[in-house]
Amino acid sequence: MAIIETKKLSKTFKQGSEIIKAVDNIDLKIGKGDFIVVVGPSGCGKSTFMQLLGGVDRPTSGEIIVDGLDIAKIREDRLTKLRQKTFGFIFQNYNLIPTLTALENVQAAIAKHSKNDSQKVISTLDQVGLDERVNHLPSRLSGGEQQRVAIARALINDPEIILADEPTGNLDSKTSEEILKILEGLSKNKKKTIILVTHSEQAIKIASRFLKMHDGKIVEE
Repeated sequence: MAIIETKKLSKTFKQGSEIIKAVDNIDLKIGKGDFIVVVGPSGCGKSTFMQLLGGVDRPTSGEIIVDGLDIAKIREDRLTKLRQKTFGFIFQNYNLIPTLTALENVQAAIAKHSKNDSQKVISTLDQVGLDERVNHLPSRLSGGEQQRVAIARALINDPEIILADEPTGNLDSKTSEEILKILEGLSKNKKKTIILVTHSEQAIKIASRFLKMHDGKIVEE
């Protein structure tokens, strides 16, 4: 059974008198534990497609079925709760709060707080190899370490689906490989569904599925 399914999914924008089809009539099924890499030239619709899948953006038309629920049609408050529970987001620029430590950045993303929050955060940072850097501010962390914090933040609510938009785009090749290995392990060992937008050839090699986009369509799989 698909964990995500899109049916005739489309997103259009108006630019002057021209209609831009950022995502154009996509039908796709994604299974639990899939590691999907989405590639294509800049402006082809990759990031827009990922934002639609994660409920960050609303489609112009079509359906996005997540665990049997069409998230394109639910209220914003319900969609916010679903995003917190079901999705973890990782971005190219890390999006960490500069005045918070690694521990505090991850803790801030917890949907349901408890007295064991700190222990849970430290355990999650340990998963990504940062247990000894929990009290460091982002400014005292390397790019790769900041991205590990971002991954821990994405994992803290134990989501089924990880959406990663160019997570290695600002990293050197060695650090990129380390980040990709973490994501691969989450797919293989934790059965997380990974959807990764990237230009990285390394990512393509370890993906279980490969999608190529062009002009808003999936043109190769």
